[in-house]
Amino acid sequence: MSVLPVETGRTRSLNTIMLLLVAIEPYLFNQLSFGLNAVASSRLPQDVASATYGLDLGAIWIILAAFTHVLTIEERNLVAPDLVHKYRLMRNLEIIVAAIFFVSLLPQFWTTLIGGTSLRYVLWGLTFFVRRTGNLYSRLVSKRTKS
Repeated sequence: MSVLPVETGRTRSLNTIMLLLVAIEPYLFNQLSFGLNAVASSRLPQDVASATYGLDLGAIWIILAAFTHVLTIEERNLVAPDLVHKYRLMRNLEIIVAAIFFVSLLPQFWTTLIGGTSLRYVLWGLTFFVRRTGNLYSRLVSKRTKS
């Protein structure tokens, strides 16, 4: 995203917030046990630690979506017109991933277990497939338009 305008106040603020969120992510990750037998060395209860981690990642994804949205504004001509559709798809997928992280903060997703692992963690794992499915869809659409 080298074409992203960095001199605007909004972009600079979001970039600073994202820098903070990315900096605390490893600490929050180390507070989690992921349902394994060994409990993480944490002073935080696991439900609070995982909710905080989910909030952190959800905020990172929503900021990424905001950056991608700036690129999709056609009037600014920041990217080539043929790439605008691709960036809109990326933005929408980033919003979906952020929504999954935010929805997983609900207490029901912590108390429901699947194979001894919290449903919250399972949802987080599914976000990997959201982006990959979107990439495959994008490739399929581009092949169809070229044919």
